[in-house]
Amino acid sequence: MILKSRISKFIIFFYFITQSFALSEIVKEIEVKGNERIPSETIIMFSDVKINQNIDEDKLNEITKNLFDTNFFKNITAEIKSNILKINVIEFPIIENVNIKGVKAKKIIEVLNKNLTLKSRSSFNDFLFYQEKENLSAVLKDMGYYYSTIDAYIEDLGNNKVSL
Repeated sequence: MILKSRISKFIIFFYFITQSFALSEIVKEIEVKGNERIPSETIIMFSDVKINQNIDEDKLNEITKNLFDTNFFKNITAEIKSNILKINVIEFPIIENVNIKGVKAKKIIEVLNKNLTLKSRSSFNDFLFYQEKENLSAVLKDMGYYYSTIDAYIEDLGNNKVSL
């Protein structure tokens, strides 16, 4: 009975070990596609992968997470086929400029500009844009403007650039 238990544990252990190696490949080449502003070398650096590294599904997920954490990309796919790691990206647009209109006091404009997190020449992200609007509303309330409204607009300038 004890022998059967040990044999079954060994078989299960051996199965999981061989499965993890069976689903992995060694990277011989890295291809990056879809990037316009961000160099391929930078994307490879952020992905934290090296040539001759063993890649499995967990590592592919880690690569995708690492690249999403940079806030430079709208979409990312990573796959390995025939020992070639293919990373496809779609970059977020870049913010050309941020305009604050309708506020007459220069002091208030300075405070709002100081509190901006989305700045000119940074990547535009819808979620961060919504957070920015909420943040500026809170700044205005802290200054005593409780009933102020913020109308935020995104102007597509083409060439993967926006103006806020």
